Amino acid sequence: MKNRDGLAVEIVRVRLKLEEEWECNVFSLLEKLERKGKRNFELYSTGGNSWMDGWRKVRKAFGAATVEIGGQVMKLSKSRSYVEQGKTVHVKYLRKWKPRSGPDKKRLVALLRNPRRIQQVESANVDTMFRLNKAAKDFQQNSTRSYLRRIIGRTIKQQTGWVMGAHLTVKVKYDDRVKLAEIDLEHTYVYATGVLLQQVVGIPMGKSTSPPLACILCAYSEYRFLSNLGSLKRKVRGLRLMDDVSLIIDVGMKRDTRREAKIRMEFEACYPNNLTLKRTDEGTGVWDFLGLEMRTYIAAPYVGSIQVSKNEKSVWENETLEFKTGQYYQSWGSKQQKSAVVASYLHRIDINTTIRCEIPWRVLTLSRELRLKDFPEEFMKRTIKCFCTGREEIWKLTRDWICGT
Repeated sequence: MKNRDGLAVEIVRVRLKLEEEWECNVFSLLEKLERKGKRNFELYSTGGNSWMDGWRKVRKAFGAATVEIGGQVMKLSKSRSYVEQGKTVHVKYLRKWKPRSGPDKKRLVALLRNPRRIQQVESANVDTMFRLNKAAKDFQQNSTRSYLRRIIGRTIKQQTGWVMGAHLTVKVKYDDRVKLAEIDLEHTYVYATGVLLQQVVGIPMGKSTSPPLACILCAYSEYRFLSNLGSLKRKVRGLRLMDDVSLIIDVGMKRDTRREAKIRMEFEACYPNNLTLKRTDEGTGVWDFLGLEMRTYIAAPYVGSIQVSKNEKSVWENETLEFKTGQYYQSWGSKQQKSAVVASYLHRIDINTTIRCEIPWRVLTLSRELRLKDFPEEFMKRTIKCFCTGREEIWKLTRDWICGT
């Protein structure tokens, strides 16, 4: 017997020990071992070019198992050529993929072949209906998923009155919101060093309610601050994200320093006593804010921002850089993924840098940082060229300056 390539058919046979007999059904052998709970073993092979039960069946069920062949660790799904060459496979951890939605998907396939089976869905309980609706996402074609969700959603609506995919709006009275916040703040406990501690001061960290509570506290203090300024509030602008805040004061052409000092002192005193503001601009008109460098000018637009790299100081001063393995060019991941990462850096520079004349310097810093991460020069230049195509003049100048085109 010959296969489609004109070669004689040789069935792949395996065994666990040298004194045992060869077995042709690889899938049945692995399934038997998995049921017994045997995870680590040696698998000897005679080699061959044909699988009795099909390689696809073995790969689909046990492809995620970890194996070692000739000192090289890989997934079982990548070991076909080695097994067909007759090499010994050391299975380090045998695992079988068991989809949770397998039975549900079979039920949906039967429904697609015979739409009258929808009556079986109608007679099922609510939990089964929701499970079938969730299992519809396992189908590849969007039209199939939409069709199944539509008919199952219609059945759920008829049986329960619930509308699948509807946006819910829950209205909570103001007094109830206050009570929920009080309960959250008064019943915060932390388990540390074997001791259960209750937090009695401050907003708890890590809870889902912590970010909105922090924003409400700061917003209320800032509202009182602006209300007390009177007509001076027209001279004040601010930006805040959680506990990072930037206050911008219009001192006018005469640079009224007394008015500036008065506003700044009232702002620093508007928050509760247990909150401390730390000034970071040192009065120079330049400060860091959310990964940006903010600058003030005496002429329009008065305030501008520049995207700053967190490694900028190390890149230009030390010429060394510490980074995680995943950021190295030779690490796992395709070239398309790495190109997308570089493009995202460039997009961030484009969006966050309002002082457009700084863009070339930002891109040069990025290219230097990537070179320290062993990114090839041609790879970076190609990505920068693709990003600059069709953009404003400053990006074209940046491309010509860095890429030399």
